[in-house]
Amino acid sequence: MDMARKFLQMGWTRARRYANHRSGRKYAGARVRAAAPDAEKAAAAEVFRVVLDRARRNRVYVRLRAAHARRASPRVTGDGSRARAGGRTTRAAAAP
Repeated sequence: MDMARKFLQMGWTRARRYANHRSGRKYAGARVRAAAPDAEKAAAAEVFRVVLDRARRNRVYVRLRAAHARRASPRVTGDGSRARAGGRTTRAAAAP
């Protein structure tokens, strides 16, 4: 599901870039090109955004993402070590 979200997000950002800049390039050398909005491409970007928002609100996705965040983020335990995924802990090296 996260790869699907990533695909939707990339589609949305790319469609927005082409909606704002005909060539898809924002910069001309060191300066920013003037935006030249394209309504048809902006509509395509809106389709991606709507589906992306729906995917972000999906109950299964929200639950799995929260579970992953709990497993992936290190937590400091009472003895100063850091608990990691799988129950392993690491201790900081003692200062000389």
